[in-house]
Amino acid sequence: MRVVVVGGGVVGLCCAYELLRAGAEITVVERDRCGRATSFGNAGWVVPSISAPMPAPGITAQALKMLFKSDGSLRLRPRLDPDFVRWCWRFWRNSTQERYEAGLKALLRLNEQTIHLYKDLRASGVEFEMHESGLLIAALSEETLEEYAEQLETARTVGYAGEVQLLGKEALLKVEPALSDAVAGAVYAKDDLHVRPDTLASGLARYLVARDAQIVEDTEVHDLSPAGKGGWLVSTAREKLVADRVIVAGGMWSSELLAKLRVRIPLEAGKGYSVTASGRGTKPRHALKLAEPNVACSPFDEAVRISGIFELGGRDLSVNRRLLEGVLRSASVFLRDWAMEETRFEWAGMRPTTPDDLPLIGAVPGHDHLYVATGHGMLGVTLGPATGAAIVPLVLEGRAPSVLEPFRVDRFYADRGKPRNEEVRSSEYEDLHYTSIAQEVLMEM
Repeated sequence: MRVVVVGGGVVGLCCAYELLRAGAEITVVERDRCGRATSFGNAGWVVPSISAPMPAPGITAQALKMLFKSDGSLRLRPRLDPDFVRWCWRFWRNSTQERYEAGLKALLRLNEQTIHLYKDLRASGVEFEMHESGLLIAALSEETLEEYAEQLETARTVGYAGEVQLLGKEALLKVEPALSDAVAGAVYAKDDLHVRPDTLASGLARYLVARDAQIVEDTEVHDLSPAGKGGWLVSTAREKLVADRVIVAGGMWSSELLAKLRVRIPLEAGKGYSVTASGRGTKPRHALKLAEPNVACSPFDEAVRISGIFELGGRDLSVNRRLLEGVLRSASVFLRDWAMEETRFEWAGMRPTTPDDLPLIGAVPGHDHLYVATGHGMLGVTLGPATGAAIVPLVLEGRAPSVLEPFRVDRFYADRGKPRNEEVRSSEYEDLHYTSIAQEVLMEM
């Protein structure tokens, strides 16, 4: 069976890896270079412990407070666009306790084998940088520490089985001497991992090519069209590829490609920033979540990566120096004496995010043998291998495992009680309605 995967990031490459091992003939088509988009400069965390959906009770009030802080981790670029306002409306609707717990349970179930899958990648011959030191969620105040301890306790009640410890300041500084005396303590998720994501992508690509998969880079897919007997033509500027099955795993660009088939998927960009640098002083031993500023610190073999910001609606790849410098200032409060000496690179990337912050994984309704694996938000590296493993029976056997039910592509239509074709027919009316809302919102800001 010939399968074309559109998108060569971590998620697309993991899908290709699992399908290849299951016997499929694989072609990956990537608009840039494999792993050079969102998979390139993110934190590289593999964190089932904190794989929780963003919309949660109280998130709206918290978000509004952050928006008016110059150093807030959440930023908003409002625009007069009905799709954007529709996305924000759906995000708000998903911030109930019931939906939060349902989303948390769905992510934990998908993540059940994540750590094992990463170790299996290494054992099977995929070469990449991986660190098994766990995740420390460090906080400056006891109040914040308690909030994260409660968050992980909630995760445990709905299925998280990893080992978690609460460390006071004295015990914490013995475990992680790179932290400063300003830190009150930390929650230690001992089973979590972190990887250098660019090495993961390149390692997967090398593995695929060595086993006769085809990888086509610097090539954009501009059209998908049905072919005979349930197949597909995947059209690029260079050629038309014939496929029995197609998986669209192109991050933010997935929505543009599927829109040509009149399939609307609700994706918005959560733009993030990072800097990767060598330095002097005490280098962290663990992946660190710096709680109050919501900043990530990832120690790699030859550098440290500091990343942060969720800039909703950011659709360009420029690096905002003011925001990046704010991230670095926030991190310096937590670190004892580590300081950057040589910047390797600065990065900005667009994390594709859905209104319920759950990925879209599954069959595209109304289009046989077409599938989607995108919308993983800030959990692309965490969920990549699990996504690949779960999608295999769906693509090769037409059998959807129950673990994928919460991530089905049509869930936003079903949520409003409409079938997909009615959603398409009503789109012109909705665009006028949401444009009116957008105008009112922007006038008030």
